[in-house]
Amino acid sequence: MKSLGVLIGGVIFSSYAYCRPSFPNEIQNILNQPTRPSVRQLIDAFPKWPSENPFPSDPPDHSTLDELKHIGNPEITVPVAAKVIAALEVAFPNSTFVTIGRDSDYFADCAEAYFIAKNEGQRLIRVGVSTGSIPTGLYADEVRNYRDVRVFDQTGYSLMRNFLDAQGIDPGLAGSPNRFIILDSTSYSEESQARTLLQALYRLYAKRGGDPKDLVRKINVVNIDGDLQGRLGSAAQPQELFPRRNFDLNNFFDELEMSVSIEGPSRIIKVNGRVLTYHPHWHEKWGAVRSTPSGVFAKPGPLYSVEARLDILHNMYEVIRRIRNPQFSKAVDREIQRIRATSPSSLLPCGRFLSKKRA
Repeated sequence: MKSLGVLIGGVIFSSYAYCRPSFPNEIQNILNQPTRPSVRQLIDAFPKWPSENPFPSDPPDHSTLDELKHIGNPEITVPVAAKVIAALEVAFPNSTFVTIGRDSDYFADCAEAYFIAKNEGQRLIRVGVSTGSIPTGLYADEVRNYRDVRVFDQTGYSLMRNFLDAQGIDPGLAGSPNRFIILDSTSYSEESQARTLLQALYRLYAKRGGDPKDLVRKINVVNIDGDLQGRLGSAAQPQELFPRRNFDLNNFFDELEMSVSIEGPSRIIKVNGRVLTYHPHWHEKWGAVRSTPSGVFAKPGPLYSVEARLDILHNMYEVIRRIRNPQFSKAVDREIQRIRATSPSSLLPCGRFLSKKRA
């Protein structure tokens, strides 16, 4: 009987492997690469975008678990992505969005597809790190006063500066900061990669003579999970963007600025995009950030199965197909208009609240 079971299992496996479609070399290379492909990679791999999904999918049945019904279901996730993108575009106009780690990959697909459709694909950067990739205690000092940056730990500073450079992320010069908004499903704890990266940017800007308070609206972390209650201390409870009508965006940033030190804001911003997080992963967690002769980066973990990767490519195709449709951009525009109509302060020029406060 045992032999019969092994035989049946082998036949099923062999049948699946035999029926797996063959792909052109460009697609096969993507399927075998060590990291999840970007939307641009997948689009460019096809001479002509296929009218039907070429990737087979056999996702697990989540139909009885309400909290998992969104997995592999763009009819649920894509409308939420439009609302999240709209909120971010109003709060942080003209910013480059930086998604962190594997849990943000699905939202990264949505955002990148949207920006590519607008010919702004460069506004999305993916950073491959996991919890533990960036060692804690990179900085020797415990300085809280942003004006005192004399005791910077040079080893940690050099590693993080080089890592950020490799990602194309730079806070800018004093008085002229760049715009980078870090997006993650994060607890915003001292050990989280999102907070560690934000601290590095604030410290680097301060080291260049800048006031970290300048960065609140230009370099910050937004939790896209939207469900952090109970995971943070009371001092760091998340502040939601546009939770109600007549939301005062300028006052929101004024209050957030009061919590800023050299380590960034003590409070985290959130948007309600939980269904856009914790989708299937391409590989196991990222390793530690290391300085190597070929650069500063974290090595991806071992690949998951071919079937798991085909499921991801199947879902990526469905996301891209829907977001390339002009109706998605129209949905984002409608949501932006709704936010601005119900929160008039969001129409004020960026930085107005700073000049008003410091006049």
